[in-house]
Amino acid sequence: MTKNPREEIQKAAGRPVLLIASKGDRKVPCENTLYLRELYPEADLWIREGSAHLVVSGNDLKNLRNDPEYLAKIEEWLEKITR
Repeated sequence: MTKNPREEIQKAAGRPVLLIASKGDRKVPCENTLYLRELYPEADLWIREGSAHLVVSGNDLKNLRNDPEYLAKIEEWLEKITR
């Protein structure tokens, strides 16, 4: 079953959300993420340089330690929402 991002973001209902996109993503344009932010202005937003679709350096989700910028951003966001 395919989920509709517009409907799903509206279900966040006060919960913390971090939207992440790459400026040059050709699979899911950055504009889509900006649109979701308009629907849920409370969401935090990180637009990353580059064209990685999975946002992680080299699209390598198994080796996140190879992307210190990504790890730092996620850690910073988690600290923010757990204060």
